[in-house]
This record gives sequence, structure tokens and C-alpha cells, in this order.
Amino acid sequence: MGLNILQKSKIKKGMRIFLRVDCNVPLSGRKVKEESAWRLEQTLQDIREYQKRGAIVVLAGHLGRPDGQTKLTLSLKPVARWYEKKLGCELSFEKNILSDKAVSRIKDLRAGSIIMLENLRFYKEEENDNYGFAKKLSRLADIYVNNAFGVCHREHASIHAITKYLPSYAGSVVIEEVENLSRPRAFPFVLVLGGIKLNTKMPILLKLGKEADEILVGGGVALAISSVEQGEVLQISGVDISRNERMLARQVMKKFADKLVSPIDYIAIRDAKVQTILASNLKRSDQLIDIGLSTQRLFKASVKNAKSIVYNGCLGSLVTGAESGTQSIAQALPIKNKIQSIVGGGDTVGFLQSKNLLSHFSFVSTGGGAMLAYLAGKKLPGLEVLEKK
Repeated sequence: MGLNILQKSKIKKGMRIFLRVDCNVPLSGRKVKEESAWRLEQTLQDIREYQKRGAIVVLAGHLGRPDGQTKLTLSLKPVARWYEKKLGCELSFEKNILSDKAVSRIKDLRAGSIIMLENLRFYKEEENDNYGFAKKLSRLADIYVNNAFGVCHREHASIHAITKYLPSYAGSVVIEEVENLSRPRAFPFVLVLGGIKLNTKMPILLKLGKEADEILVGGGVALAISSVEQGEVLQISGVDISRNERMLARQVMKKFADKLVSPIDYIAIRDAKVQTILASNLKRSDQLIDIGLSTQRLFKASVKNAKSIVYNGCLGSLVTGAESGTQSIAQALPIKNKIQSIVGGGDTVGFLQSKNLLSHFSFVSTGGGAMLAYLAGKKLPGLEVLEKK
């Protein structure tokens, strides 16, 4: 995929760059949780480059799901403070992002300044891909750069419609994502999938499952399969595995019978006690919290022999004491660059970051749903508009 790339020579002093970033990160006490700031950290390189060349950087993004309403708990002020600390300079903040005053204020900023806009999703027009809204946003800048790969699968105004009104380019984060996710996989290739629901993984399963030598499953994905195998409607987080999930599980089991590796045991709570239970003995009342130790050994043997790995979704619930499955598989990987290993998904990456295990992966994707969509071969609206014509 050939994307429009902003050449450094085109960045002029005083040029206003609308930089869309993925700042949808967890907050704690009105502060960005440092262990969850990995998405933000990826954007610093481009910001520093633009600032060094005298551009005026207009940072834009979203946080949470305010549904078109102003919610102070979802303000981007804490994110602005995080950037201020990391960049070592003062950041301006603009609440009234569509006003004439905002346009004048940004025009009057000195070269090298940075300003952050309030949460774009405070406006319902953002998620509706409203062109009128996008045109108003475009008044704030001279060019547009998308550095938010994690939302490139969304047809939103600041991702899609705005490119109609400004010269548009892919930032370094987006470029790196496309390059790494497009790289041919070496064999043996192991696909590792967890998370809560199987239906969100079906597109990537159907696409990459055909290439994979083995498909290792955990979390709700595995429980859907175990429900079919045992003829028992199991639960995840107290909710029954749905009929649709069980139907999808049957399709997966039939299509990939020769390469699907599901858990042989689980760590679960039964009779108020944490214990190891064989998959063949699961009951609906069991509170399943992780894959078992025998399954961990089985999975670790597979990833140790792999030449390439794609990993998405937690294998357990990640509640206290229930994180060994996800952790042990990551620990089994050789340190990065030994093999081609890709991991993505906010919860998964956030957890691995907290355990200092991201160094085991050759590439850490900033996308969850966007990574899954791209690897499944789907068209991403945010990328299509950045392709070279």
C-alpha cells in the first residue's frame, strides 16, 4: 500500500499541522496512567520533528464514548498535561474547537507551538463523519497528518471526511503499522487469539487461519469452543456463551480441525476455591479465570518453535492472580528480532507493558480493532483516503 508521506522539506515555519493522534488511554485520578501511555509515546517522534522545524502542531483526538455530549471526566486536559510533561514545553488547550476565536488563536501562535483540542467526540458529528464538521476543523490547519492507526477502521470526520479539505498524509505511526502488518509471515506461523468474544475474531481467524500452522485459543474464544465440545453452556464473566458464539465455534472447529489447539485445562473458581479443572469436566457454574498450567506448557512449546506469531487478546480475565496464561506465553517468546512476533489489543498490550514483556515482541501494534481489520484484509477508511492517487 502506497501512502502519502509528508516530506520534511515541505514542513515550513509557521505551518499549521492538524495531527490526529490516538489518545484513547485509561485515566486514573484525572491523570494518564503511565503504564497505559504506550500509544501516546509512539506519537512523540513526529511531534518533536514538526516542532523542531517550526510548525504549529494542532493535536486532536478522542477519549472514551461521550456520545456527542460534553463530559468533563472525558476531557483531554489530562492528556495535554501528559504531553506537556513529556515534551518539556507549554501546551495550549482549546475547548471551543469550532469557534472563529480558535482559528485566530492558532494562527497567532508562535512557530514551534503546540495546542491540543478538546475531545472530538464531544460532537456527535465526529462519529457521523459529518463533512460540515470536518470542514470547520480544517480551518484550524494547513495540512492534515493521521497518526492514529488505532481508529483508522472508523469512518469518522477527523479520520475520513477531513481529508477532503486539507492535503493529507500518513504519520510515522501509521506508516510503521502498515509496513509491519503487511510483512510476509515466516513459517511455522502460530496465531494466538483470546479476548471475550469469538465473533470479533472471526474475520482474522478465517483469513490468517488458512496460513497458520497452529491456532492457539484462550479466553472467551476458547470457552465458546469448550461449550461445543462439552455440550454445556459455559459462562464468561457471569454471562452465558451465546448461541451465536457456539455456532461460530462449530464453524471454526470444522474448518480448522487439524490446527486448532484449545485448552485442556483451566484455572477456575469452583465452590469458592481456585482450582485447576480439566476442560472435559467444566460446569456452567465454574468461574473461569485463566488457562491451566498444562495448557500453558502446551502453548509455550508451540510458540517456542514458531518463526512468526500474531497475538491478540488476553488468554485469561487478567484479574488478580489470573494473569499467568497471558504472561507465560509472552515469556516463552525469544527477545524481539529473533522471530517475527506481532501483538495488538489495548488490554493485552497494556498488561504486557505492566509486566515489562513488550520487549519479547518484534512489533507492538497501537491498534486493536484496526489491527484485526487490517490483518483480515478489510479496507480501512482512514487508510484509503491517504493512498497515493
